[in-house]
Amino acid sequence: MIPICSKKNFFVPKEKNKIIDLVLYNQKYFEKELGGYNYPILEDNNNFFNQLYSLYYEFCQSIFKFTVHPNNSNTCWAYLSDRLNFAEVWHNHINTSTINGVYYLNIPDKTSIDFEHNGKYLNYEPSEFELIIFPNHLDHKPNRCSGDGYRISINMEIICYESTDEIFSRLI
Repeated sequence: MIPICSKKNFFVPKEKNKIIDLVLYNQKYFEKELGGYNYPILEDNNNFFNQLYSLYYEFCQSIFKFTVHPNNSNTCWAYLSDRLNFAEVWHNHINTSTINGVYYLNIPDKTSIDFEHNGKYLNYEPSEFELIIFPNHLDHKPNRCSGDGYRISINMEIICYESTDEIFSRLI
């Protein structure tokens, strides 16, 4: 079993296009430095990302038992791609978090994310406004979009004192 959980329609923004514009605005800061696909959201003039992270944190508290570490940060990171500009890279968040969450703000047509755990693979097609939560060590990669428009996912992390095994034992 792959240790993920999901919540459909987790947070539906009132003005989605303004949030997308904000993600694109933040990309300009990091386009040259980080390659433009993955970057932190530092400008949040409508407080959407602070609200999103707070809801994510509260949701995690409702399903897991953990103690947050003082090094925890509420920074949200955007992953922006389209069918021509993308990075399909296997990775995990073992060095930056204990609990990892990905929120899907915009999905053009069909898109998917691959997960690998103990030699088992899962290809998952998220829906818009869905939150997926998984342990930091879970290898995953975003796949290329097939439709027009931006795929925008927002990564959020929680650093805990407890291990991922302790926290995710209910899901395995």
